[in-house]
Amino acid sequence: QKAVGQFSFVDFYLARARRIAPAYFVMLAMVTFCASILFIPKDFDIYWQSAKSAIYFGSNSYFSGFGDYFAPSSHELPLLHTWSLAIEMQFYVLLPVLLAFLPKRLLKPTISIVILALFVFGIVLVANGDKKGAYFSLLVRVPEFLVGVLLALFTHSHAWGERLAARSF
Repeated sequence: QKAVGQFSFVDFYLARARRIAPAYFVMLAMVTFCASILFIPKDFDIYWQSAKSAIYFGSNSYFSGFGDYFAPSSHELPLLHTWSLAIEMQFYVLLPVLLAFLPKRLLKPTISIVILALFVFGIVLVANGDKKGAYFSLLVRVPEFLVGVLLALFTHSHAWGERLAARSF
């Protein structure tokens, strides 16, 4: 859409919100309701902190710094799974900016360099013992998304779709 001048940041973000937000916020409401009934006050306080971070799609940061010896185990954190959607939403904030403001001729090399640089960054984090920080890090997860972006840039969307449609799985 950028090539023909039809890209709209507002439309992009509204489409993501319409796709993700309804089910996500219903899930948060239902889990919060159940937690308010089932959890003792101390556990509900811990839950509530994770719920607040999940509301604004920041649970990856919350769970990255979460826990000590007395913290609940991962199976006692009903919103732990929201970290991955938080990373996806954070990526959606960044991606349009990258695609809209970089000249088309620089997209492929820039994305390739960013993938490599962030991959190395992740290796350094893990090598320095920050496995938990690396696991929940947006920067370490961005290369996973950017590989898909790069594949899309290197292929023609119509030809790719026709090739997949013609295959029988």
